[in-house]
Amino acid sequence: MARRRAVRWLLCSGLAAIAVIAGTVILTPYWIVPLVERYASASLARPVTIRDLALHWGDPTTLIADDIVIGNPPGFARDEEPLARVARLAVGIDLAAFLTPPRSCDSFCRDRAADHSRHRN
Repeated sequence: MARRRAVRWLLCSGLAAIAVIAGTVILTPYWIVPLVERYASASLARPVTIRDLALHWGDPTTLIADDIVIGNPPGFARDEEPLARVARLAVGIDLAAFLTPPRSCDSFCRDRAADHSRHRN
Protein backbone atom coordinates (compact mmCIF):
# COMPACT_ATOMS: atom_id res chain seq x y z
CA MET A 1 0.00 0.00 0.00
CA ALA A 2 2.76 2.45 0.94
CA ARG A 3 4.70 1.58 -2.19
CA ARG A 4 1.68 2.20 -4.44
CA ARG A 5 1.08 5.53 -2.72
CA ALA A 6 4.75 6.53 -3.24
CA VAL A 7 4.61 5.59 -6.94
CA ARG A 8 1.38 7.56 -7.38
CA TRP A 9 2.87 10.56 -5.56
CA LEU A 10 6.03 10.47 -7.75
CA LEU A 11 3.96 10.13 -10.91
CA CYS A 12 1.70 13.06 -9.99
CA SER A 13 4.69 15.19 -8.96
CA GLY A 14 6.49 14.40 -12.22
CA LEU A 15 3.43 15.25 -14.31
CA ALA A 16 2.94 18.50 -12.40
CA ALA A 17 6.59 19.46 -12.97
CA ILE A 18 6.31 18.70 -16.69
CA ALA A 19 3.13 20.79 -16.92
CA VAL A 20 4.79 23.76 -15.18
CA ILE A 21 7.87 23.58 -17.43
CA ALA A 22 5.76 23.21 -20.60
CA GLY A 23 3.52 26.10 -19.56
CA THR A 24 6.51 28.31 -18.86
CA VAL A 25 8.13 27.54 -22.22
CA ILE A 26 4.89 28.01 -24.15
CA LEU A 27 3.74 31.18 -22.37
CA THR A 28 7.14 32.93 -22.03
CA PRO A 29 6.65 35.19 -25.09
CA TYR A 30 3.32 36.44 -23.74
CA TRP A 31 4.56 37.66 -20.38
CA ILE A 32 8.08 38.66 -21.40
CA VAL A 33 7.09 41.06 -24.23
CA PRO A 34 5.82 43.79 -21.86
CA LEU A 35 8.98 43.44 -19.75
CA VAL A 36 11.25 43.79 -22.78
CA GLU A 37 9.21 46.74 -24.08
CA ARG A 38 9.44 48.51 -20.72
CA TYR A 39 13.19 47.92 -20.43
CA ALA A 40 13.86 49.07 -24.01
CA SER A 41 11.62 52.14 -23.59
CA ALA A 42 13.40 53.13 -20.39
CA SER A 43 16.84 52.57 -21.95
CA LEU A 44 16.06 54.57 -25.10
CA ALA A 45 13.79 57.18 -23.49
CA ARG A 46 11.33 56.53 -26.32
CA PRO A 47 8.28 54.30 -26.63
CA VAL A 48 9.14 50.82 -27.95
CA THR A 49 6.59 48.24 -29.09
CA ILE A 50 7.15 44.62 -30.10
CA ARG A 51 4.37 42.71 -31.87
CA ASP A 52 5.73 39.20 -31.32
CA LEU A 53 8.63 37.59 -29.49
CA ALA A 54 9.65 33.96 -29.99
CA LEU A 55 12.37 31.84 -28.43
CA HIS A 56 13.69 28.93 -30.50
CA TRP A 57 15.69 26.41 -28.51
CA GLY A 58 18.66 24.87 -30.26
CA ASP A 59 22.32 25.50 -30.82
CA PRO A 60 22.44 28.46 -30.79
CA THR A 61 19.24 29.49 -29.04
CA THR A 62 17.55 32.16 -31.16
CA LEU A 63 15.41 35.04 -29.94
CA ILE A 64 13.23 36.47 -32.72
CA ALA A 65 11.29 39.72 -32.38
CA ASP A 66 8.82 40.77 -35.09
CA ASP A 67 7.62 44.27 -35.94
CA ILE A 68 9.66 46.39 -33.53
CA VAL A 69 8.73 50.08 -33.54
CA ILE A 70 10.83 52.72 -31.80
CA GLY A 71 8.64 55.76 -31.47
CA ASN A 72 9.40 59.45 -31.29
CA PRO A 73 10.17 61.06 -27.95
CA PRO A 74 7.48 63.06 -26.18
CA GLY A 75 6.86 66.41 -27.84
CA PHE A 76 6.93 65.20 -31.45
CA ALA A 77 3.81 65.32 -33.59
CA ARG A 78 1.72 62.14 -33.39
CA ASP A 79 1.23 61.95 -37.17
CA GLU A 80 4.99 61.68 -37.93
CA GLU A 81 6.61 58.38 -38.82
CA PRO A 82 8.24 56.60 -35.86
CA LEU A 83 11.99 56.95 -35.42
CA ALA A 84 12.66 53.35 -36.52
CA ARG A 85 10.72 50.27 -37.57
CA VAL A 86 12.27 46.78 -37.81
CA ALA A 87 10.23 44.01 -39.43
CA ARG A 88 12.24 41.14 -37.90
CA LEU A 89 15.16 40.99 -35.49
CA ALA A 90 16.88 37.68 -34.73
CA VAL A 91 19.60 37.22 -32.13
CA GLY A 92 21.50 33.95 -31.74
CA ILE A 93 22.65 33.23 -28.19
CA ASP A 94 25.15 30.57 -27.17
CA LEU A 95 23.75 29.83 -23.70
CA ALA A 96 26.87 28.03 -22.47
CA ALA A 97 29.06 31.01 -23.39
CA PHE A 98 26.44 33.47 -22.16
CA LEU A 99 26.40 31.99 -18.67
CA THR A 100 30.16 32.46 -18.27
CA PRO A 101 31.93 35.82 -18.73
CA PRO A 102 32.50 37.45 -21.17
CA ARG A 103 28.94 37.31 -22.48
CA SER A 104 28.31 37.41 -26.21
CA CYS A 105 25.68 36.92 -28.88
CA ASP A 106 26.76 34.74 -31.80
CA SER A 107 24.66 36.27 -34.52
CA PHE A 108 22.54 39.30 -35.15
CA CYS A 109 20.16 39.54 -38.09
CA ARG A 110 17.87 42.41 -39.00
CA ASP A 111 15.37 42.33 -41.87
CA ARG A 112 13.71 45.29 -43.57
CA ALA A 113 14.61 47.98 -41.07
CA ALA A 114 13.42 51.51 -41.67
CA ASP A 115 15.31 54.30 -39.92
CA HIS A 116 13.56 57.64 -40.30
CA SER A 117 15.93 59.64 -38.10
CA ARG A 118 18.11 60.86 -41.01
CA HIS A 119 15.07 62.37 -42.77
CA ARG A 120 14.43 64.84 -39.97
CA ASN A 121 15.58 68.40 -39.76
